[in-house]
Amino acid sequence: MKATLFNQCLDRIRSGDTCGLEPIYNKYYEKMSFSAFTKVKNIEDAKDIASEFLKYILNNAHEIPYINHPSAWIFQSIRNRAVDYIRKDSKTAYLAEYASDAFSKTPDYDLPVLIAEAIEKLTDAEKEIFELHYIYGNKYTEISKMINKPVGTIKRQVYEIKQKLRHLKDYR
Repeated sequence: MKATLFNQCLDRIRSGDTCGLEPIYNKYYEKMSFSAFTKVKNIEDAKDIASEFLKYILNNAHEIPYINHPSAWIFQSIRNRAVDYIRKDSKTAYLAEYASDAFSKTPDYDLPVLIAEAIEKLTDAEKEIFELHYIYGNKYTEISKMINKPVGTIKRQVYEIKQKLRHLKDYR
């Protein structure tokens, strides 16, 4: 799809005509799904990534600037989303594996309950940073942009969160 046609579709979406997404969907959906599949190795997850990206275009068309090379932009975005998905999925799997190992070694306590209780003691701001950093794997600079705080403040708060949760090391 040429840049002019792609940007005309975006203009239609911006004006409220959701049918502007149809040519983009028809041209790219299968290719986006396949591109995501090469990274995530699961067709359902790949289709979800492609669908979420199309939903992003639909909901955020007003924030998308003029795109000179739509194919490159689309496939780089899909690749980034697939990598983010893998990163988040692997962290979740690691936490689940760690918790199952902890259960098998020490059955006298419930580690997920201990973790949940420790996290509940954090302030709302600390919970948000904990989730963004440890659950979703965002970097300090990304978190800084998301919640409008300096990177140094984010680093300090992550250190303080680690200090508040360090007692959980004893349960490994």
